[in-house]
Amino acid sequence: MPFINIKVLKGTLSEEKKKEMISRVTEVVAEIEARPIPKEKLQTTYLVCY
Repeated sequence: MPFINIKVLKGTLSEEKKKEMISRVTEVVAEIEARPIPKEKLQTTYLVCY
């Protein structure tokens, strides 16, 4: 179960962009981690975006 910590400069990303980043990074990590198991069967991935 990976733990991802992304730090960006304050005020550089809107809440919408943060949500998109979290979604896309989580998707990629789940896809890579899942090989050869389908990602739907994986446990939780944690992502923190400041």
